[in-house]
Amino acid sequence: MLRIAICGIGALGSVLADKIVKKHTEDIELFGIVRDLNSCWGSPVFVDGRPLRINYRTMQTVKGIPFDLVLYCVKSYELEAALAETKAIVSPQTLIGCISAGIDADVRLKKEFQPSQVFSAVPFGFDISRISSHVTCGKTGILYLGTQGLSSIKKASLGEIFRKIGIPHEIVADEDYWKWKQFLFDVAIGQTCFVYQQTYGEYIHNERATEISFNAM
Repeated sequence: MLRIAICGIGALGSVLADKIVKKHTEDIELFGIVRDLNSCWGSPVFVDGRPLRINYRTMQTVKGIPFDLVLYCVKSYELEAALAETKAIVSPQTLIGCISAGIDADVRLKKEFQPSQVFSAVPFGFDISRISSHVTCGKTGILYLGTQGLSSIKKASLGEIFRKIGIPHEIVADEDYWKWKQFLFDVAIGQTCFVYQQTYGEYIHNERATEISFNAM
């Protein structure tokens, strides 16, 4: 049984969870880790109009369960608290990645866990918007996975897990390039939204605004 925990069921976390659920693989057990079931921002969460049917759990109910993969899908300012709360589900065999907590996320993970367990994950090309508990994925992007520090066995395991769960990915040697590319793209989008005084949801439907962001890259 392959056990996966996604810590942070926001917009990106929901889309990734939805990709895993669509695989309908009986030997994959997926948990959505939340702080408080009563404060989850949607029950159920909807992705592209369909309810996201995953096993929502709090940390107190999964302690001691061995996980093969833990993905942190939280904001940079939420990562420290998330790490403190979830250490109990990480074993020496667990692979750990952070997808949406800033350019130095993997550095912060390596301070808390063994560097040989940590990989970097840069989301690129996703077009996701969220209104309340409804998430819309206009385009599925790719995760660029950096494996610097992983043993050859863990690198092979990481690739096999991501192939099995059906999330588009590529293992890259130049992980810093993709980190900075995504960072600069985020800056370009933020500045364009500010100039146009638009939310991200409005920005993605503004052809001129999106053209300016791409040209800035």
